[in-house]
Amino acid sequence: MKMGGLLAVNQGSLDEPSFSILEHKPNNAVNKRPLILVGKGIVYDTGGLSLKPTKGMDIMKVDMGGAACVISAINAVAKSNLPVYVIGLIPATDNRPSGNAYAPGDVVEMYDGTNVEVLNTDAEGRMILADALSYAKKYNPELVIDMATLTGSAARAIGHFGIVSMHNKAEKQHQKLKEAGLEVYERLAEMPFWDEYDELMKSDIADIRNIGNADFAGAITAGKFLVHFTDYPWIHLDIAGPTYVTSEFGYRGKGATAIGVRLIYHFIENYTKSNYYFKKSLNYDYLDHSALYNILYCYEMIKDSNGLILFLKEYLSKNPYNEIGWHNLGKSYVKNKMYDEAITSFDFAIFSGIIGSAQFFELRKDFLLAQAFQILTPLSFKYFIFVSPLKNHKSS
Repeated sequence: MKMGGLLAVNQGSLDEPSFSILEHKPNNAVNKRPLILVGKGIVYDTGGLSLKPTKGMDIMKVDMGGAACVISAINAVAKSNLPVYVIGLIPATDNRPSGNAYAPGDVVEMYDGTNVEVLNTDAEGRMILADALSYAKKYNPELVIDMATLTGSAARAIGHFGIVSMHNKAEKQHQKLKEAGLEVYERLAEMPFWDEYDELMKSDIADIRNIGNADFAGAITAGKFLVHFTDYPWIHLDIAGPTYVTSEFGYRGKGATAIGVRLIYHFIENYTKSNYYFKKSLNYDYLDHSALYNILYCYEMIKDSNGLILFLKEYLSKNPYNEIGWHNLGKSYVKNKMYDEAITSFDFAIFSGIIGSAQFFELRKDFLLAQAFQILTPLSFKYFIFVSPLKNHKSS
């Protein structure tokens, strides 16, 4: 497969490397383009010729924590029969010194043709991940998340209390992942990803270096190396800190923690629920009230008010007389403080739909006056109760 990064790291090993592709693609998948999980599978890391100190090397058997997370998360997704198309990519090898091991100063041609100047053979995880990230392009993925015990810098920055994260072209997805992390207590600590860090990765003899040329921001420059090999929405999770702990922390026992499995599963489960009813060739012309309420519930559950507004606008373009749709669109606009749009939406709702707007009631206390004006026409009622107070509200 010409994965130069994976093959270079493997040169010092007695065993051949592997590249595993896991796929869960049920017939009722809510997504046509896959979610891809990439896991670092260094089964033992000595550091290679850039040899690690003896202290701490004994736990380097957990340097495959990212790969274990990917395997476990996809297994959980499959056993739960979640209707989502997800792929796992796992490059695996050990990293050892030998007469044939790759060395500082080598230039390695990667899977995508990029030439990498190797300056530290202990920065091996990014070498094998880069080839997997390049390989992921062939799937035209909706999102790629990589997980790796990548840097000591990440562990020193936040300890074992959370996961260092970075992203590119995936701001909304990263926010959803962060929310999932709070729910399962696998929290994300987002690092800055400014363009200035790109300068630290420039090489005089190759396209890019495998480590930054400064003694700071090691976790960030590792991310900058990886992003070079992506052209899709991408999230990087450095799980070096919490993958292995020497004492109990929260619900995690001493030793290996399986960090990331709950996070990824919960994220995918939320993604599935938020897309299930309306991303699988949904026919808006025949959407009954029960299905519509399920969609509204899913959006409410994942707290995606902007997504709900977009969905309702599309739904109402095909079902312009649906009271439930207009009513909930109006409530969503009010929730987002989009008052002019809210007035328009309520103008399209029928009288009973307006009465039921709890959010509007909270916004304007004089909503109680509605009961005194039920003998008025819906149009005059709406102007008196909603348009005039909102105009006053906006000017105050």
